Amino acid sequence: MPPLLLMHGTNEQLWVQGAAMRDRLSEVGARHELVALEGAPHGMESWEGHPEWAHYKTKLVEWLSDQLGARP
Repeated sequence: MPPLLLMHGTNEQLWVQGAAMRDRLSEVGARHELVALEGAPHGMESWEGHPEWAHYKTKLVEWLSDQLGARP
């Protein structure tokens, strides 16, 4: 299974599902990471213009770089 990066706002209905997926991935030993954006709603388009959630972009680039063995 390829590594997975999950990004979820904690102020959305799917947060529970994301946390459950993280737990299940841990149970089966899958490589994964969950980035929780405290208080964020659903959807990256909703995160734009909010500096408190902007770190997801840097995290995504870092995670991809680590997985691909490359540096931006």
